[in-house]
Amino acid sequence: MASLTIGFELSNLCNLHCTHCIRGSHQERIEHLDLSLFKRILDQGVAACDHLVVVFTGGEPLASALFPAAVAAVAERNVAYRLVTNGWLMPRHLHLLVRHPPQFARVSLSGASERTHDQQRGNGSFQRALLGVAALLSRSLRAQMSLVLTRWNAGELEAAISLANDLGVAEFHFILPQPTPESAAEGSDLSPDEWDALSARVRQLARRSAVPIGLDYGTRDAMPRQLCGTLALRQVYVDALGRVPFCCQLSRYGTGAEPILGDLTTEPLVDVLARAESTYSDFTAETVLLHQIGKWDRSDEYPCLSCARRHGRTGFLADYPAHPWAALASGVA
Repeated sequence: MASLTIGFELSNLCNLHCTHCIRGSHQERIEHLDLSLFKRILDQGVAACDHLVVVFTGGEPLASALFPAAVAAVAERNVAYRLVTNGWLMPRHLHLLVRHPPQFARVSLSGASERTHDQQRGNGSFQRALLGVAALLSRSLRAQMSLVLTRWNAGELEAAISLANDLGVAEFHFILPQPTPESAAEGSDLSPDEWDALSARVRQLARRSAVPIGLDYGTRDAMPRQLCGTLALRQVYVDALGRVPFCCQLSRYGTGAEPILGDLTTEPLVDVLARAESTYSDFTAETVLLHQIGKWDRSDEYPCLSCARRHGRTGFLADYPAHPWAALASGVA
């Protein structure tokens, strides 16, 4: 295999409680990835592909006691890494990041203003996120930022891009998140029409920004469409139990049985990758067939949401018949 990115959930622990988080705050227990297992997967990944990249996620990776040892392990193997963080704990790990620089660290936001961000993440969170970005930039470390778009911050696109340019981050990304039981309950999810309008506006604003602006995968994309990184087997995800789910977006998400491709505590990475290749090929062929025979509705134009429904993860929306994505509850086994 030429290139592979492995995302690792070091722990499902997070110091914040964000309703849009697909992992949710409803986990019954806190789980931590075993360090020896992490190193074994790393070694198998190095052996299996020409170019390996690691992504640390969570939970909050900087809240994991494993983070320093995990960074040391990738550095020992000359494996590139990056991380996604809420930024709160960045100053605590700055010396480690200077010693072993990541490709980049992406700091996530729930608002482009203190009011909207802290409404979701708690008082002081916005300033701590900005402090995290400033700490990275002060050490010449590559910093990115992202904004999860909700009903509460949809009017802050221009402010977010201005913030990115004022700070001088390397990139700024907008994310349209799939509904969660918590976001459905609070009414913060945007409708399909609002997704489309915001996507168009982001693309328009991006043309005028000095800082590169990205719109992450999952927006409306009619058939035929390019495969995502997961279905193209450019990336896989490992949860804190050592399992490989069908996709990181389905890990611990929603309701129903989790689609698990393999368990790296009991089988080697190459076996799971072979199974993933076959599973993704079958799923892609089924997608084409469903479209051809007309078993398709507007929700299927949004690839991540369509995939979540087909895996039975969106049944919770049946409890919210007025929800803008209520159609995702239909056809769920």
